[in-house]
Amino acid sequence: ACTWLGVILLRVVCLPHPRSCNMETMSGRALRRLHVVGAHLGVHESSLGGASMGKKEEREEHMQPTLCSSTILCTSCCSSTSRSIPPPSSSSSSSSSSSTSPQLPSLESFKFETILVEVLPSKVGVITLNRPKQLNALCLQLTRELRDALMTMDHDPRVHAIVLTGSDKSFAAGADIKEMEEQDLVRWRSHNLLDEIDVIMRIKKPIIAAVRGIAFGGGCEVAMLCDVVIAGENAKFSQPEVKIGTMPGAGGSQRLTRALGKSRAMELILTGNVMDAKEAERRGLVSRVVPTDKVLPESIALATQIASLSLPVVIQCKSLVNISYETHLGQGHAREREVFLDAWTLQDRREGMAAFKDKRKPQWTHS
Repeated sequence: ACTWLGVILLRVVCLPHPRSCNMETMSGRALRRLHVVGAHLGVHESSLGGASMGKKEEREEHMQPTLCSSTILCTSCCSSTSRSIPPPSSSSSSSSSSSTSPQLPSLESFKFETILVEVLPSKVGVITLNRPKQLNALCLQLTRELRDALMTMDHDPRVHAIVLTGSDKSFAAGADIKEMEEQDLVRWRSHNLLDEIDVIMRIKKPIIAAVRGIAFGGGCEVAMLCDVVIAGENAKFSQPEVKIGTMPGAGGSQRLTRALGKSRAMELILTGNVMDAKEAERRGLVSRVVPTDKVLPESIALATQIASLSLPVVIQCKSLVNISYETHLGQGHAREREVFLDAWTLQDRREGMAAFKDKRKPQWTHS
């Protein structure tokens, strides 16, 4: 049922009007985005009406409970340039058992204009928001490119952890108000950056936000969507939407309250006041504060440490913490017990315990 639902959503939403276009006339960029979305919905290549990107290949499936992937994604694309990325290694190990799936586009096939992407030898993917003149304000193009990069890295065997960062002066200055102001309600409902930002919640691999400078509005919400936040001494956080006659729309009122408590979150959201890095650390919004010039190196070092561990186990640990964050204790505890028992079948579990017994470094197979 989920597969057929995915096919219907892909055909109805991701494609142009059926009377004016079919799968064979789609552009290469639209096809790449369609296959990324199809993979997240678990839709097989043959179900997409012949929209093939190449030979069928085995897809990695991590031992994680199925998450909702129903966000409807658009296939529009922008041409641009990107950083060079080392080609994928044919010897890259699979993270878990495989099943037949549509071939996924590689990072190299995208040409980004508002972000920079890089894959490090340490299996860390780095995404840099890159609209310096606009202080990395979140426009629709940027959020779509961020979505594509994250979803592609989530299936790329070269990447086991992700770092998301901005510039020294601005992580992200919130939504692009000029772009938002021009849209009416109908257009906003059909094409808005909030749906693109929500994709961050569906990424299985760990995401570390390296925050320098301002993280206001949507920028603060994007940072809170990440799994770990490392802030520079110059970092500042705010939800200032009330000052322009609106309110948070990408989870700011919910996540800020969970992080800070009702009273302080209420004060910040009702006034639009700014919170500095030290207070954010003290209240648990960020993991730690480091000198501004050390934020990116520290974030990459942490991501490298995580990437050196068993990927399926790391993914399960992330899912369990998120369950604790989003549900009540009894439900989270029951799920933890279930996942713990399921993990007993992992090859990496056997290897880890054997290595501990033999006093040697484990050799992970990510299976």
